[in-house]
Amino acid sequence: SWEKGFLRALTHSSVLVLLIARESLTRIENAADIPDNFLLEIEVALIRYGQGQSSVIPILLSDAANGAKFSSFDTSRYPSARHCHPRSSAKCSVRKTMQLLFQLQGVFMSRDEIDENSIRAEIVIKLTHPTTSHEEFDLTRDGM
Repeated sequence: SWEKGFLRALTHSSVLVLLIARESLTRIENAADIPDNFLLEIEVALIRYGQGQSSVIPILLSDAANGAKFSSFDTSRYPSARHCHPRSSAKCSVRKTMQLLFQLQGVFMSRDEIDENSIRAEIVIKLTHPTTSHEEFDLTRDGM
């Protein structure tokens, strides 16, 4: 299935680049009741990061209409319950997952700046100058 192939690709990648737009985060607000594949991608990325298996680079996209900086860091809107996706192995709430995601040093880009070369440049910078410790990001640990 598509989902199995997608998850297999994530688990075999050493660098995971998450393109995050405000619109993609809106669905996550209902992830305690409705499975969300983007949240599943975030969970797998953070689990792999927490286990030291992958680097994670969030690219935070500005709003297309007005070019305003990404500003969706308020995690209070996310459920305090766990993700209901049957393939989710996160043992923490959706809110905690999003808090951990936003602790990673992200890259701000406008949608019209996104191209292969600019993303490659940001990957090189992030891989040569890591800014966070891995241990606190393992969502599969109890007590998260």
